[in-house]
Amino acid sequence: MTTLPANLSSRYDVVIIGSGVGGMCSAALLANAGYRVLVAEKLQLLGGRFSTHRFKDDYLLNTGGNVYCSNRYFYQVLQEVGLPQAPLLEPEIPLKYRFGGRDVIMPQRGGLKTIIREMARSAEEAERVTSMVYDALQGNEPPDNLTLEEWIAQCTDNQLIRGFFWAIAANLSSAGANEMPAGTAIHTMKNSPSFPYGWVKGGVITLHHMLASAIEGRGGAIVKGAKAVEITASNGRVDGVVFDVEGRSVEVQAQVVISNIPPRDTVALVGEDRFAPEYLAEMRRTLRPAAGMEVIFVSEKKLFDFDGCICFLPMVETRRLGQIEMMNQLDRSLSPPGVYYYLTLQIVEPGSHENVDRELERRLVLEDLREQVPEFERECEVLTVRLYHKSRPIMNTIPGFVIDPQSPLPNLFFCGDASVPRGFSGSDGCARNAQIVAGLIKERFAPAA
Repeated sequence: MTTLPANLSSRYDVVIIGSGVGGMCSAALLANAGYRVLVAEKLQLLGGRFSTHRFKDDYLLNTGGNVYCSNRYFYQVLQEVGLPQAPLLEPEIPLKYRFGGRDVIMPQRGGLKTIIREMARSAEEAERVTSMVYDALQGNEPPDNLTLEEWIAQCTDNQLIRGFFWAIAANLSSAGANEMPAGTAIHTMKNSPSFPYGWVKGGVITLHHMLASAIEGRGGAIVKGAKAVEITASNGRVDGVVFDVEGRSVEVQAQVVISNIPPRDTVALVGEDRFAPEYLAEMRRTLRPAAGMEVIFVSEKKLFDFDGCICFLPMVETRRLGQIEMMNQLDRSLSPPGVYYYLTLQIVEPGSHENVDRELERRLVLEDLREQVPEFERECEVLTVRLYHKSRPIMNTIPGFVIDPQSPLPNLFFCGDASVPRGFSGSDGCARNAQIVAGLIKERFAPAA
């Protein structure tokens, strides 16, 4: 049931469509700068694809990501709007890589070098690969006309090392190493959140509740259950947004509109006729939504003597499985007492993002789990297998295939993972994107008196 805020106005300085990380961060930054903002979310839950919802009555499930970095851009946004540090249950999440029949814990410093050395067939190979990677990370980046897989193949044919970079690509982009541009991959690795990062108490939705308090505390409004059905425009500019709120049409005028929904959906709301054909063609060529799957399973027995995340080598030592996260071994509030709760992340067949064979992908990842978790059949119950693709992808585009946050219309902006700066991805990239968009708006548009 949606209740419109009593103070809901028919006009705002900025209307934000969608309450994902980009939308909430940009709204908080602009409200803090004196703009009257409205955030409209079509669901009854804040956070978009980086949120927490109740699942099967007894479980809290983080979607889109489970951790928060406490020294990067999301944290900067919280600081700027006067919020405290997010409540972290563990300041650092241990990672363990499984390959060649053994497990190797990835150290918090020098992790790349350690894993490559453990996978290499000789000291010379380890030095060759490590030197190439560190040289790239220090500025000599490979070109983007090579994929990450092609670039690594120039240095080694070691299948374990190849699988390690497939795992990195899956983590950065939910895509294969044969899909992610090499230069962008290296730049993203360099910009990826560093330690410390951890699990947010109560799930990542806690971050959105904190931002909501800042938005509403500075005169902004948030409406859930409000689906955008049209972005009105005239004379080459947007005028506002029409929402459907439980069958009721609500029109809100705005000086600026920020869209935190997929760019193609945004264009449809405005009307393709208001954009040049060349721009539409370039958008279709550029954006490459990434699909992904997750399996949620539980057991009454503790299956691992490790509280963190186990990473695998997808497409090399596993068919699809990228990692298993021990959800409640770090946060017991996420599940009922006496139950161990696990979430997997894995890639799908590279290149199949628009036409995923759901049954094939499900079968392959379950085969992986049976092989990697010996007690899986006997001890585990699969709660769900979820596929994210098409209108709800796991990422709106693979890093390296993004569009400018400034649309061709001067007061319409894109905010989210389809328009993050080069070298960024995930929630932290969306927070950085929000900083950029908020900065552009503050430069070009003054809040109404």
